[in-house]
Amino acid sequence: MRDAVTGPGGGDTHLDFDDKNRLYYVDLSAGCTTAAVSEDGGNTFPPDRNNPLVCIGQGEDPEGAQDDRQWVAAFGDGIAYSTVRNLLVAAGSGNFHLSKTTDAGKTWHAQILGNVGQSGPLEVDKTKRKVTVNGSLRDAILVYQLYYTGGTLKVFRITDLNDGTPLIVDNLTIGTPGGSVATVFPVMSIDKAGNLYVVWSNGSTISMATSTDRGQTWSAPIRVSPASLSGTNVMPWIVAGDPGRVDIAWYRTPGGNDAASVWDIHMAQSLDALSANPAFNVNKVNENTIHTGEICLNGLNCDIATLTGTPRDRSFAEFPSIDIDSRGAAYITYNDSTNQLPAPYVMVARQIGGVSLFASVGSVTETGGTVNITQPTAGDTVRTTAMTLSGTHTLTPKNFDKDDSGDARFPDHGAVIGSNIPALDIKSVSLSDNANSLTVTMQVADLTTAALAAAPAQSGGDGTLYLTQFHAGNNVYWVAAEFRGGQARFLTGGLGSINSSTAKKYITYDPDPTASLSVQGLVNQHSAGNNNHDAAALGSG
Repeated sequence: MRDAVTGPGGGDTHLDFDDKNRLYYVDLSAGCTTAAVSEDGGNTFPPDRNNPLVCIGQGEDPEGAQDDRQWVAAFGDGIAYSTVRNLLVAAGSGNFHLSKTTDAGKTWHAQILGNVGQSGPLEVDKTKRKVTVNGSLRDAILVYQLYYTGGTLKVFRITDLNDGTPLIVDNLTIGTPGGSVATVFPVMSIDKAGNLYVVWSNGSTISMATSTDRGQTWSAPIRVSPASLSGTNVMPWIVAGDPGRVDIAWYRTPGGNDAASVWDIHMAQSLDALSANPAFNVNKVNENTIHTGEICLNGLNCDIATLTGTPRDRSFAEFPSIDIDSRGAAYITYNDSTNQLPAPYVMVARQIGGVSLFASVGSVTETGGTVNITQPTAGDTVRTTAMTLSGTHTLTPKNFDKDDSGDARFPDHGAVIGSNIPALDIKSVSLSDNANSLTVTMQVADLTTAALAAAPAQSGGDGTLYLTQFHAGNNVYWVAAEFRGGQARFLTGGLGSINSSTAKKYITYDPDPTASLSVQGLVNQHSAGNNNHDAAALGSG
């Protein structure tokens, strides 16, 4: 999406959607926040929705330049809010600012909220709530900005009547839980009834507080991470569903946060989080160690310390996050640098069993599915050594995965997402094995000579690479089919990264000429009419 967004930026991206599925995007540079809005899920960003939110000498912000940890939250049809801390403003002078748009990002209007030490993600209640204003009951949008100052957790509650009147800002205290809360930032979530949940870390434990009166009063701190998970527990993230139902994810190492640390990610689920003594079901999310060494919690100060001669490890790239799908099943995004290489490697873990955060769904445990064979028909006698099976199924992916058709829309040279490219449109990947080899079968929409020749022209390259990566223990393996000039070769090898003086940037795949000799491949190029083109790579051993 950065390819489609103009203006300065390049860090701490945050996204949200309004009720019309517009994508709101904010980013930052040293001088301003960049904002952009897409009407088509991020494929394009119209020029009138693509601008610096506030830069020096621009916009309505009375203080000028803004920077550091911006957030965005969207509501309804074309309404969104963005907050950011201004590093140029002295403490006590109003360093925390909020901007609002009512025309889906064409214009933004800014004001000062107050002073913060550091903020957590901005949250908006997606449902209007009844509030009393000057003795009258009104419908309002409620926006919550979590932050801390010193060791005190606080929240700005912004009541927006959305009628042109000034925003009503209440600066509310959650509590002073004891110990530091500066483990990057605390996080809030709002359930379907408008109840609030906040999680934070003091370094050793994960805690939660709840509010059933829109942040006016809060429960005492509730311990989330059990005593059996002692050590260092940091960077929690929370998502809520129906009232009292929450999932919380965080990083944990048994000892201190240092070069010898060994990290996992855990998830706790509560179905009675609003009770006086909530119960939590805790599970480890990862199969193997996800990071060894320090997770630096000081942001840019980690890089500054490294540059000034005190090495700090920021390679893990900070926080995880958690959300739920339409069934109330958890999706957790986190980093993994052990099973890849010492560089950020984004992983997604999906909840496939257990309880949903929506009471009406109950269990999210997936069923086995059904298979319906249409060819050959029932009763047919098969006399050939090979045959084609056709039909439908609802099987849960285990040794295969499917991909939507028509979604290989690569940016053209104008940095706009273009039309679908059939040779890049992967439809499915499957794995099978026997005693001696593993077979990876990839189905692509079109592998004809003409399609393969047309695909790299979009990016200015000279070939196309189809690659499948998989984990076994703490190792990562990959096999690939590479096409250049209409010729295929089949590869495997190692992993690398492109590094700067302070950070690892991105992953590369380095073919091993000797190991690649053991990879055998087969390409089936069927007629364009049946839309069934396979690229298969076979790795022995």
